Amino acid sequence: MSYRSTPSASLPRLNDRSGSWATRIDIGLVLLTAGAISLAALRIFPVWTDDAVISQLIGQGNSLSEYHRDRPLVGWLWQFLNERGLFFSAVGVCHWISWSSLALGAMWTWRLLFSRQQRFGLAVACLVLSPVLCEAQWVLVNFPLGGVFGSALATIALGLALASFGSALAWRPRLALAAGLVFLGGQFSEYSVPATVAAAVILVLHPWWNSAPRAALRRGIVAAGVLTLAAVLSYALYHALGDPSARQRVRPELLLTNSIAWRLKILLPRLVSQFWLSTVGALGGFLGRVRFDSLPALGAAAVGAVTALVVVIRVRAQSVPGPAAKPNSAADVGPREASFGNLPIVLAALLCGLLPMVVMGAISEGRSSSRYLLPVLPMASCATVAILMQVLNRRWWWLIPTLAGFAVGCGQTTEFLWARQDEQKLAKWSAEIRQNLAPDGLTVAVFGSHWAHSDLVSGAFELTYWLTSGSGWTEDQRERFWALSSLESSHTDKGTVELFSDRPRLDLQIRGVGRSGPISRILWLRTENDSLIIEPTPPAPAARADEHRP
Repeated sequence: MSYRSTPSASLPRLNDRSGSWATRIDIGLVLLTAGAISLAALRIFPVWTDDAVISQLIGQGNSLSEYHRDRPLVGWLWQFLNERGLFFSAVGVCHWISWSSLALGAMWTWRLLFSRQQRFGLAVACLVLSPVLCEAQWVLVNFPLGGVFGSALATIALGLALASFGSALAWRPRLALAAGLVFLGGQFSEYSVPATVAAAVILVLHPWWNSAPRAALRRGIVAAGVLTLAAVLSYALYHALGDPSARQRVRPELLLTNSIAWRLKILLPRLVSQFWLSTVGALGGFLGRVRFDSLPALGAAAVGAVTALVVVIRVRAQSVPGPAAKPNSAADVGPREASFGNLPIVLAALLCGLLPMVVMGAISEGRSSSRYLLPVLPMASCATVAILMQVLNRRWWWLIPTLAGFAVGCGQTTEFLWARQDEQKLAKWSAEIRQNLAPDGLTVAVFGSHWAHSDLVSGAFELTYWLTSGSGWTEDQRERFWALSSLESSHTDKGTVELFSDRPRLDLQIRGVGRSGPISRILWLRTENDSLIIEPTPPAPAARADEHRP
């Protein structure tokens, strides 16, 4: 929207149409999609190391608050729920609330910033929920509260501040509520800080870019300052309450004094790379990975097609031209939205939100590290849709909701189906491995090739959990077994794994969970057509070299 035609005596009210039936239907679709993802995450729990470690902690009766010494509020909440037998039901609800809030916050942000193209807000929400820009939707326990919830609260705070620009009466109470949300989000994790930085940039640049009256510009600056102050104070409290020895690799006082000159030297190229990977680069990479060579892949594509159809129908239903407008014309587009709209300020917010993470060395280079994009995921999704609108001719804009709907439907279904297949394989292999355990001492199983179709359960902790969760395993057998997904995974910064010495030994600990002691037996494993083959000898030196080849 533009402030140019607005008398300076009054402030414009951003048109979010929050009470329309169209918006309510879109909200319902987002809640339904997020609910389906949460149910699927419950079904395939645990994935990734955090979930698997927590599963073992609960099974051993250990304290969850001790595991979360760096996040005391999260640890207290999980411990409180676990003591009352509500943990596994509560984590599903928290997962649904966190991801729904982030997706709805992104949709609201789009509708406020691109008020004349509000119908594409559903596409923005789909990108947030799809495994495209961020691939952490399947982690059930830590990420939802530890990263998603704080980022969602910062995004909602941005919406509250923007929506109050046009109301002098609602300005102060909404800003106070927004600051409270930012402060609350900061008690869950440090992720809310870069999310608030991105929000502050928009609050300052939005009135300036749209030639707003000075009163609106002042409000934007004040709102940005208040939210930033709330984020800084909250992080200071969060930092003071957390145990610095729990997760030293995220402590800024340690990271910023380590190779700071080198970090600044590579800052610009890394920032550009992360900017590309967090927008259309990630979407293009996802489309390049779509497969049609198996029945599960075709099934996932069919789900994606149905989801895309629903999203396109919803977008087109809100774009029926009025009697004075012509189809595919620019009649409903303002002066700046006809060219770039608010895209430049969204891109600036995205870059500023990425900057703290790049300086700290949090780089998105794979599935697990894509969680570092959580704070800027709403901005990245808005930027992706807005960039596509600039690149595509207006008559091809229907491709945008098609791609977004296909991404969330096909992407999440693919992840679930591959995870289910991996789970079935591991359940079958579990009995074979149990029969070959050493009678005493530690047994280590080493897979000679990457067995999984996905990375959801390929790490050591989650792989060990799934292999020992089958029937027939005693607690003593579980404590005396460890699995490595490859020879390469034996080289870890979380401990020591010596497989080829005269006295093989295992010493691994991650927040109180691990194995330690001499290795009594090593099982060399390889997979062939979903069958498990136990080799009597370790792989040849050439095969070992292949395992370590980047």
